[in-house]
Amino acid sequence: MQQNKPIVWFRADGNSSIGLGHVVRSLALAELLAEYFDCRFLIRNPSENLKVQILSVCSTLVELDNDIDILQDAQNLTEQHFKANDLVVLDGYHFTTHYQQIVKKNGSKLVCIDDIYAYPFLADAIINHAGGIYPSHYKALPETKFYLGLQYALLRSPFRIAAATRPQHRYSWQNMFICLGGADPNNETLKVLEIVTKHSLLDTYFVVVGSAYLHLEALMAFIQDSSSRIILRQRLDAAEMVVQMQQCAIAVCSPSTVAFEYLSVGGTALHTLNSG
Repeated sequence: MQQNKPIVWFRADGNSSIGLGHVVRSLALAELLAEYFDCRFLIRNPSENLKVQILSVCSTLVELDNDIDILQDAQNLTEQHFKANDLVVLDGYHFTTHYQQIVKKNGSKLVCIDDIYAYPFLADAIINHAGGIYPSHYKALPETKFYLGLQYALLRSPFRIAAATRPQHRYSWQNMFICLGGADPNNETLKVLEIVTKHSLLDTYFVVVGSAYLHLEALMAFIQDSSSRIILRQRLDAAEMVVQMQQCAIAVCSPSTVAFEYLSVGGTALHTLNSG
């Protein structure tokens, strides 16, 4: 029964400014744990679409005050939710050393999902699924366990299934997949489209934007005026993303979870694009 399972608290945020990657990869881990743990999610100001995604995996969604100081956030959660022997998973660049210290003070076990190793970590375990990363990149506790590299890629279930069956699919070199994350605050999607459609060398451009994307009007205006065949998809779930990716042997993606997802389904040529 659910109430007999150990509790895992996931703490991550996602919006039009910081994107949705922290939430997406946290949910990927929650999927893997949900059979054995009661997964609960803590987040500031989630969109309605994001709430649906979270509750499709986790038993509980707690919406947090968007205006309080981040360290007060940690204090509140430690007092109101985290208990000794609970597992807490943090994914976000604002969960610094001091935040972690507060979280651990009542005996909770701590896991940090990270990709920047920008400050000392107090975590019991660190997950970084980027390649070329070693424990020596981190300032951490002697007992910290590290789960580093692509073998620990945090992929949602449809991508894990697609990765196991990908030799069965044929990908068209005349189709390009474009996804610059769930938010793309600088509208790199439009900039990429302007470049790749300039000479119209491909048949079809599959463009995916997320629920936090704020430039839809400008993007749709460009698509309407373009002579290229551009298919725009919005707010896709993981299974729908797999279908789109499997039609394209070429992709332009943000250097984030979406790039790992594209490669997992068998994509061939990937170009990652940093914002700006």
